[in-house]
Amino acid sequence: MRHGGADLGTPVRLHDLIDGICRQRTLNFVPGTRFLYSDSNFLLLGLIVERLSGETLEAFLERRVFPPLGMCDTRLTAKVADAIPDLATGYFPDGPDRWTRAAHAFPLHGEGGLVSSVMDLALWARNFDARRIGAAWLDDLPKQTPFANGTVNRYARGLVVRSYRGLETVSQGGLWPGYKTEFLRVPGRGLAVIAISNAADSDPNLAAHRALDAVRDGSPGVHPVPALPPRETLEPLQGCYVDPATSATLDVGLSAEGKPTLALNGLTVSAEAMEDGRLASPRSSSVFFVRAAGPDAVEVEQDAGTIGIWHRAPAGAALPEDLPGAYRSDEMATTWTLTEEAGAMSVRAAGPVVNGPAWEVDAIAPDLLRLQIPGALFRAWLDVRVLRESGRITALEARGARQAGDRPAARLIPGTSAFAWQGRGAWRTASGQPRRCGAAATSDVMRIDAQIRKRICR
Repeated sequence: MRHGGADLGTPVRLHDLIDGICRQRTLNFVPGTRFLYSDSNFLLLGLIVERLSGETLEAFLERRVFPPLGMCDTRLTAKVADAIPDLATGYFPDGPDRWTRAAHAFPLHGEGGLVSSVMDLALWARNFDARRIGAAWLDDLPKQTPFANGTVNRYARGLVVRSYRGLETVSQGGLWPGYKTEFLRVPGRGLAVIAISNAADSDPNLAAHRALDAVRDGSPGVHPVPALPPRETLEPLQGCYVDPATSATLDVGLSAEGKPTLALNGLTVSAEAMEDGRLASPRSSSVFFVRAAGPDAVEVEQDAGTIGIWHRAPAGAALPEDLPGAYRSDEMATTWTLTEEAGAMSVRAAGPVVNGPAWEVDAIAPDLLRLQIPGALFRAWLDVRVLRESGRITALEARGARQAGDRPAARLIPGTSAFAWQGRGAWRTASGQPRRCGAAATSDVMRIDAQIRKRICR
């Protein structure tokens, strides 16, 4: 929906999301070879629960999960207009000492939509030991499946399993306009840290790990906190880097306090130091690791043990003069119109639910662009590669936080002047009763079984 100009503050209906899923015709990569965060399959799983149980997902959870555990503050909020007792308002910073309410308008289903409290989530954490519900399946949630190349996937069944200071942790974080959460467990030590915030500029993930540090510092088997590199080491690392294999971009920066930050697709996080000297993103579902690989390059490790050398973007890149035009995506049912005015270029997206605002276009490298997309959650960007044949633009290939992989490149359809989406983001020439959070669940590959597709998409 984001590619079509919609944002989490845009009124969108459930069937709009299902329609978007049903329009997809290709995979991001061969199943089992990579991991990509996506909510789509968990939305579909919620619908499957409803079909099998004969009741709404909200009613199912109210009957099977929340009452047995005494979770009186937890509920599924499928309708954004419903009044929710005692729900804290989410806020965005709006200048020094000023705040504004965060708006959202997306329906939420199996992929999220739970609201809760620290006490209720503590009851859920306790259930992993008490087994009041789920004795037959709780142990399966943190089970990891190796990729085809043998590398273990850190993302298990809706939970991230990773080592922290010698401790095996199981976690899941979430974010929504004005809200952020972290649910962090150390099963071998009987510990759980729960952080919930209604301030968009907070960092519950970092707060949860600092709380874990305070509780476990000095305990047997707990490694010392790795020190961040000194500022004089970090300063030369600042800049924008490009993956030559995928055209994805990474920003490495320093906060006002001199702490390193990492940003992919606009989501900026405070980096953590690893014991091997690398910097790591602490975001639960999308962990990656970075270290210097020379004066103008960094080594980046992502999922499935994928390691690449990303090069610093060249200075002074210019936008292609022949870029303005209309571009069409059939999978996203969206048209992008790129225009230039007073030396600046912008994009407007006309999608299936909204005609979006203008997005700024920045040049990163020759024929590599960033589309800057302001949003209710954070200021995102899309990495866009200009594809050419015989010097002529034949396609735009766009990559976002939940869109990547090895889908086929676009192919020119002769004698036409509009453009259409193909593959992972290629835009090719074509003709024309109130009660009751947990963190958002995710999936790796957006794929729909044929029979489920038939039932949902009819």
